[in-house]
Amino acid sequence: MENINHFLTVYNSPWELKRLGPSYDGGYVVPLELLSATKNLISLGVGDTTEFEDGLYEYDNSVKCFLYDHTIEEQPYMSNHFDKYSYFKKGIGVNSEGDILSFKDIFESLSIEKATVKMDIEECEYNVLPSMTDYFSKIPVLILELHKVGPHYKEAIELLKLLQKDFYLVHKHLSDWEETFSVDDFCFVNEYELTFVNKSYFETEPEVSTAVFPIKGLDYPNTLQMRENWIVDWPNYKENLRKAFEEAEKNAREIIGGAIQKCAADHSSSTAVSVVSFSYFSPSLFSWIFFSVPRLIRIAAGTSMSELFI
Repeated sequence: MENINHFLTVYNSPWELKRLGPSYDGGYVVPLELLSATKNLISLGVGDTTEFEDGLYEYDNSVKCFLYDHTIEEQPYMSNHFDKYSYFKKGIGVNSEGDILSFKDIFESLSIEKATVKMDIEECEYNVLPSMTDYFSKIPVLILELHKVGPHYKEAIELLKLLQKDFYLVHKHLSDWEETFSVDDFCFVNEYELTFVNKSYFETEPEVSTAVFPIKGLDYPNTLQMRENWIVDWPNYKENLRKAFEEAEKNAREIIGGAIQKCAADHSSSTAVSVVSFSYFSPSLFSWIFFSVPRLIRIAAGTSMSELFI
């Protein structure tokens, strides 16, 4: 089966990338100057926050924001400038029906020439985006959340192939909202946040990015619990993990050896200590090593799990 990483190659952006929105879920990394120049933002899926839109408005209040979400009944509680946006209690689908509008009908009703599109529509992207191809040329920047990639694995790959025809991926973020899944012994996350720029905005073909993800200062875990399993599918993660743990084990051995030597020194100076060398393993020391070494290895490594994979 095809590996989704083959379709997540990131390219250098001619525009500086900035984070808009919070340093958790709801924030996105974007070429801010290009968003500003586009002058229009269509947000598909709002939920309980407009912090991203607020960030764009505060950077350039001449940008018009058009928000679509048929699932909310009132202003999102995390919103500072909701009254400055055009909100429509409508969702998006392949075709218009009831409180659902097609992208064609949304775009044509706004009478605009182009717009950045932010899409967070909870698995509907797999059907909706293929119906938008006639309008790709009018989308300078596409900010996309891919949801439930595991159940939609083949669809996700086909969608990325489709987008590659018209867009370059300039940033990717692996969300930690969902549990990981495996395909052919590779481990993947279930949700991606992706930023694409239309190829027509590049003067030449960009070089492949050598950036290390996640990028400090731009990327953050999505959940406030700061779960650390959010970066596990880079092709070299196993090798990096092995090297990190080898180094951590070496450091941990030095820490444990130093601790035992100190215990021995304390014992020789009449301090009551139950163990004085490696040859005198008391049950208490054995229990301490058994339960504490994993933590010592983490501490000795001086890194979080998320950093082990970069």
